[in-house]
Formats: sequence, structure tokens, C-alpha cells
Amino acid sequence: MRCASLAFIASSLVPSTFAATYGLIDNYVGSAFLSSFTHEAIADPTHGRV
Repeated sequence: MRCASLAFIASSLVPSTFAATYGLIDNYVGSAFLSSFTHEAIADPTHGRV
């Protein structure tokens, strides 16, 4: 139990600079979701195999 407590304390001392930050670039809601795709009328190159 003591080892787990020491590990928790040690991990809380690690600077937060190692954490990644993320941001939203595009927001697709409602009908904008389907209209955001580029549809192409081409022959199926896999012939139905996935």
C-alpha cells in the first residue's frame, strides 16, 4: 500500500508539459455531416470484398 501511495505522489509531481493538448478544427452537425463527404461514381475496385 505504501508503494502505491508513493507512486501516486511521484506521478503528481510530474510536470503537465508532457500532456498533449487537442483542439477542434471542424464541426459537423446535422445535415452538414453528410454534405461534407465527397462522393464519387466509380466502379467498385474491390468487387464487394472488404
